[in-house]
Amino acid sequence: MKSRAERNQDFESIKSNLFEAGVSTVKAAKASEEMFNTSLGAIADAMELDLGDAPRLNQVVDESEADLIYETLLLQRQEAETESDFDAYVNAEEKLQQLEEFEAVRLERQARRLEAQVRIQVAQRLLQSEAQVVQPEQPAAPRWTESSLKAKYKTLKAMREALGVEAKSWKDAVEQANQQE
Repeated sequence: MKSRAERNQDFESIKSNLFEAGVSTVKAAKASEEMFNTSLGAIADAMELDLGDAPRLNQVVDESEADLIYETLLLQRQEAETESDFDAYVNAEEKLQQLEEFEAVRLERQARRLEAQVRIQVAQRLLQSEAQVVQPEQPAAPRWTESSLKAKYKTLKAMREALGVEAKSWKDAVEQANQQE
């Protein structure tokens, strides 16, 4: 069995690794988010859409805004198909595929964030459980001895009344008093 110092060292190592993994995951999610925002802006520019006041992805995003872009692209693709304009159709289809890829990236980013939250929660649980293990053990309740009972109660009768035991000797009184605790 490992000593307490070794267990603490192992725990600190695990805690440090979990923290570093969580930080790395959050940094990767932020980088992915920025890439997604930049790409979405480029698509909006290419489609000549005005997203001036649209929230960034690190804010709460209204799905209707993403749906607006998607619906616009579907409409462009349908118009190109109706007009038999192959280049416009291919252009709209490429934008739709790119938008779907960006959606996949966004979902992956959300998954990484959730994973980071889970890692943080696991680390917190480990910290709490380790804190409970590391707390000093409570000393055991004092055990009565014949001399301690005699010193405290002076007579067997006083001890029987105080502790509510039916002992006929000091030896029996010690056994019964210790069983009560």
